[in-house]
Amino acid sequence: ANTALIRRILQLLSQISHWNIYYIPRAENQKADKLAKMAHSGSQDLRMFGRPPFGE
Repeated sequence: ANTALIRRILQLLSQISHWNIYYIPRAENQKADKLAKMAHSGSQDLRMFGRPPFGE
């Protein structure tokens, strides 16, 4: 599963002329970490948020 995800990411990045990837520790980016955990929770539901589902 991760191999397919990495291939898709590389495919998308190849369409952009300039990009950067930065490492940000989870402790410094807790909201993004929470969204990532929601995405990998095994749920197949599509969720769209107009605002973050947790505090801003």
